[in-house]
Amino acid sequence: MDKQNSDFLKSILSQKKSLIELLAAAILIGFGVELIASSLFDFFQFENKIPLFLIFGVLLSLVGFLYYLNKIYGQRNFLKKIDAFFILDNEAKDIIMIDNYDYVNNLSQNLIYAFNEDKALFKIWNNIDFDNIYNNGADFLKIINEATEYYLLEKLSSHLSEYFDEQIVNRKELVEYERNDIPDVLLNNRLLELFSKPMHQRESFISKKEANSVHRFTRDENNKVEGKVITSYSNGAMFNHFELILPKNSKLKRKKDGSIALITERFTLFLKTHFGGINTVLPNGFEFYYLNFDYSSKRTVYHVNFEVEINFHFSSVFKRKSWQYYQWVDTFIKQLEKDISKEYYFDNKIQWDKTYPIVKILKDDKTTPYN
Repeated sequence: MDKQNSDFLKSILSQKKSLIELLAAAILIGFGVELIASSLFDFFQFENKIPLFLIFGVLLSLVGFLYYLNKIYGQRNFLKKIDAFFILDNEAKDIIMIDNYDYVNNLSQNLIYAFNEDKALFKIWNNIDFDNIYNNGADFLKIINEATEYYLLEKLSSHLSEYFDEQIVNRKELVEYERNDIPDVLLNNRLLELFSKPMHQRESFISKKEANSVHRFTRDENNKVEGKVITSYSNGAMFNHFELILPKNSKLKRKKDGSIALITERFTLFLKTHFGGINTVLPNGFEFYYLNFDYSSKRTVYHVNFEVEINFHFSSVFKRKSWQYYQWVDTFIKQLEKDISKEYYFDNKIQWDKTYPIVKILKDDKTTPYN
């Protein structure tokens, strides 16, 4: 996990305040400099000194202003990298769920729902030789990347909904994007396309068996209560209503490098996931003492990388109002770290350095990884 501070928007707003304070100080200094300049002006005696002093003064002021503006707002681009992991059972071809690790548990469960409904996708997964993915693992990489991207988009969707539900904002300043509004994103992610597809178009939800659904109720401009199904489960399949509530004039696009760009009037947010089939190492004893697994080559630990990049537009420097429509970005990144980061999981959630000696002592002395 990148240890860089995640309060990117907060730092920009703090810098705006610094600029105002700087300008106030500059005005006071300017009065003092003007008095000195007046004395120097009277001291020197030569032709055309008025335009020369004027030009020289303007240039000095401009250089000073640009220097401080660049110093304060020079860093408008921020990058947060978060490292994650998952464990694959090569024989069962399942991703192993891990207590209190949000990314892995959702990844595993989402794939189960997808395979239950999409038999073609399940067949592709089942035909993968997980003992030899470096020679024929293209399908494995693609499925994990799509499932990971879906997880990231769902985290953004739920975070935005919760944020704007809690804030007192003008709903007219917001826009809601649904699956039909993002065709280029939908086209390249089979899980997003499947789970957000309307229930009346899916066989699993047309059956007589009653679905287990979660509803959300909101009030419109006329104070009328409106309800919608946001999540539903039926016959081993899942429906998840996809929406992104954003400040108006925002856009969502897929870039050529595969990343997703969320373009707002104040900043552009780039979201990217990368899974290349690279292995990683877990802390000593975690699999045996915490997951109760023996040491086996039948399981493989993989590394996954998340990248969140924010580019603040230069024009945002001069905007004072309506920042409450954008302050969700800092809390979103912090929540991602808690739900995804391998480092955060071991250091904060289960505090493995402290937990390991305890669980090791509690194990039967005769039980060793090699028995």
